[in-house]
Amino acid sequence: MKKILRAVVLAALCIALGIMIRLWFKPDDAVIEITVPTPTATVVKPVPITTIEPTQTPSSDATPPLDETPIPQVSSGQHVNEVFCTLTIKGQKIKVLYGVDEATLKKHPGWLESSAVPGQKGMCVIYGHRNRTHFRILEKAETGDTITITLADGAVFTYRVNEITIYESSDDFHLPAVEGKALALVTCYPFRYSGHAPGKCVVTATVST
Repeated sequence: MKKILRAVVLAALCIALGIMIRLWFKPDDAVIEITVPTPTATVVKPVPITTIEPTQTPSSDATPPLDETPIPQVSSGQHVNEVFCTLTIKGQKIKVLYGVDEATLKKHPGWLESSAVPGQKGMCVIYGHRNRTHFRILEKAETGDTITITLADGAVFTYRVNEITIYESSDDFHLPAVEGKALALVTCYPFRYSGHAPGKCVVTATVST
């Protein structure tokens, strides 16, 4: 009986040993391969950048500066060397041309074309140099004197001097504001000054009624 039991245990041990050997030594085709995936790199393409230049508004040469004052018209060029009127003061007759540009004033006193026409409402302005044939006579002008303007078409207008204003500096010179029909005769001052006279003499008159 003991011999049989030993034979069974021995057989069981052999079977167990064979199973263990079989599990330990596997055939090559039974090997399980584990493949580790290679990480794929993501390529980020650069996004193009568009530069937008600021829109430049073209400057306008039509607007003018804020402190610019319109310059009065000094000569239209339509009446070159043409007689505007004849002015008579203290018995002296003086020929007056159109315009107050330097070329005109070298010849005769000139009417400022942007000013009023004699007989119309506003200030009629006549400029002249202070020499003997022009406005040196204004040195003798007095309030109450009569000034006669005779236009080229024969119309006659009579004014009476009501004010004589002396400006020591031309920088202070200005024409007075008027509401009716007036006349202003303007020349340099002092009358007998050697060189460029620094001031102005203005003889103002109104239409005589």
